Amino acid sequence: MSFLAYLNNIQTRTAKKPEDFKGLAIQKGLMINEELSPKTKAGDIVKWLKEDFDLGHGHAMAIYAYLKGKREQTMIVEVFKTDINCQEAANEVLTTLIEYFPTAQINFDLEDRDKILRIKSLIICIATFKRVLNQKGYYCEVLD
Repeated sequence: MSFLAYLNNIQTRTAKKPEDFKGLAIQKGLMINEELSPKTKAGDIVKWLKEDFDLGHGHAMAIYAYLKGKREQTMIVEVFKTDINCQEAANEVLTTLIEYFPTAQINFDLEDRDKILRIKSLIICIATFKRVLNQKGYYCEVLD
């Protein structure tokens, strides 16, 4: 699903446009002067939207991206170092990550010494990727 498709789907489900969520975020103190407060984290937005609008993680992250200023469809790439060393484990993790991020392009390079996990998506929540790997007993760190 594209960024625009996420926003359209949210509007259909909630009868609210992205600008409406911006106004609500300002009212809740999550935004100051048309920008996200430095204290506002992605998790704060996700929690609010899940509780108040029953939005899923991906839809809530689309609103978060919108509130941060995203307007066009630009792919983001993140590369992680992991300790996953076999294809079976990589496939298990991939299955779970795809449940969270069905539109993301996710792959492993287990031949690289850093056991690379590469993600390409419109929206990336680093904390979610780390949490999924940690819950499965694996290490994960963003490579610079």
